[in-house]
Amino acid sequence: MAGASLIDDLQWFMTDAGLVEIRIEPKDSSRAFIKDWAPGRGVEEYVVSASIKAIKP
Repeated sequence: MAGASLIDDLQWFMTDAGLVEIRIEPKDSSRAFIKDWAPGRGVEEYVVSASIKAIKP
């Protein structure tokens, strides 16, 4: 999927931007609807929705 970032990369980008207390919590329930984006291709194994929280000091 275009524009998707790896969790480690996203964490680094956010840290580099000066954010702290970064929490990235994948939502396992998103796999069900992501599977419908490209049936039979297994994208739900690589793409997931997540809650992202951080603080800018």
